[in-house]
Amino acid sequence: LPKRQAIKKPKFDLDLPIVFEDDWLIIVDKPGGIAVNGNRNKTIENALVGKFKRSKEPDALPTPIAVHRLDVPTKGLVMFAKTKKALVHINKAFQAGKVDKVYYAVVHGKLPESGKINAPIDGKKSITHFERLRISPSRAFGAFSLVKLKPVTGRTHRLRIHMNDLGHLIIGDKLYAKRKKTILG
Repeated sequence: LPKRQAIKKPKFDLDLPIVFEDDWLIIVDKPGGIAVNGNRNKTIENALVGKFKRSKEPDALPTPIAVHRLDVPTKGLVMFAKTKKALVHINKAFQAGKVDKVYYAVVHGKLPESGKINAPIDGKKSITHFERLRISPSRAFGAFSLVKLKPVTGRTHRLRIHMNDLGHLIIGDKLYAKRKKTILG
């Protein structure tokens, strides 16, 4: 692990629910519309400045580091490492496929009860399992389906692409809606 210089991160004031915290990890409930990290001020990493308990471990990081990301519009739990050892261990678990990711989305239309989408993205293998949990009627769209999504492979926007490929756009997904009508678009 390369040495990180102690860079003073800018503070971003955001009411950020902390779901879990110990000396190694912090898990937060990320709101939609905010980046997890990156070259900008308004990020979840910057919102953690001054809001976490510094680890007492000898390999404590100066600020927590995200071990995975969610798309900017996506709301959900994000895990941050507070020590170098935790960062390495969690990254290895993600790489080895030992972490199960589960997403919930509301999509346009009546999705089949369950299925497997095996459709390459940018020429690379991409697999998503889905399970429809509920259907609600909609005058404008016929129906909405609440769906549980389990990605098997890690590809950018894979869930949004796979749902759109099936003809079931995720509500509010302006990027893949193109000219299609969506609730928030």
